[in-house]
Formats: sequence, structure tokens, C-alpha cells
Amino acid sequence: MGAAGALPMVGLLLWCLRTTRGSMRRLVALVEERLGPYLASSSVGGIVLLAALAGLGEELLFRGLLLPRMNGAFGRGDWVANGLLFAGYHLHVPWAIPGTLLEMFTTAYPTKRYRSAWIGIAVHSAQSVFLGILILTLVV
Repeated sequence: MGAAGALPMVGLLLWCLRTTRGSMRRLVALVEERLGPYLASSSVGGIVLLAALAGLGEELLFRGLLLPRMNGAFGRGDWVANGLLFAGYHLHVPWAIPGTLLEMFTTAYPTKRYRSAWIGIAVHSAQSVFLGILILTLVV
């Protein structure tokens, strides 16, 4: 489900890379100029590891730290509130919010049900690595 939520982001990335619009071409050139030197020296494995670690950090914060504490305020609906908070955290990527909302069923609920953040960590990291590989194969 999370990977499906990322498809609009991949489509937008492809459009940004292929568009002939002047303002977008300037933005792409700026990003390539500023980030290119950092990523050029990185291996594919390093970029995939970075994506996995980002998922680990988010899951430890939202499922490991916040979800257990949200029960006092939200009761049995704590996992729904946690999923909504996680979606709100992704306002900077609005096209990913629908997929992020669906993720509450694959990360927040199982984490609450089995009282283990490892489920959310595994799902989130796997999707981040998958998306990272997909983007790298499209860009490289």
C-alpha cells in the first residue's frame, strides 16, 4: 500500500526531469547543482541505507515513542490518531498523504496490536528501500 502511495511522487519526479518548462528546468538544475556533488560520491547501497534509516527514525518516533503514549488521550483509537498525525507530518509531500493514511493499517495498527515497533520499522524501511531503488533506476 505504501508503495502505491509513492507512485504519484515518482510520476512527479519523472515529469520534473523531462519537462521543458523554464522555471522547472531551473529548479532541477539548482537541485542537481547543490545535491549532485553529495550524491555523486555515494554508492547505491549508501543511498538505500539512508532511505532505510530515515524510515527507522520515523517509525521509532511515531510508533515506538508516540503510539504507546497516545493511548491515554485517544483510547482504542490511538492507532488511528497516530496514523493521522503521521500523515500530517508529511504535509511537505501532499501527494504522498493518501498512501501515508493507508499505511496506518500496515504500520500503526500492527504495531499496537502486537506491541512491537519492529513491524512498522520493517514495513516502512522496505517501502523506502523499494522506492529508493525504483527512483535510482529511473534517474540513473
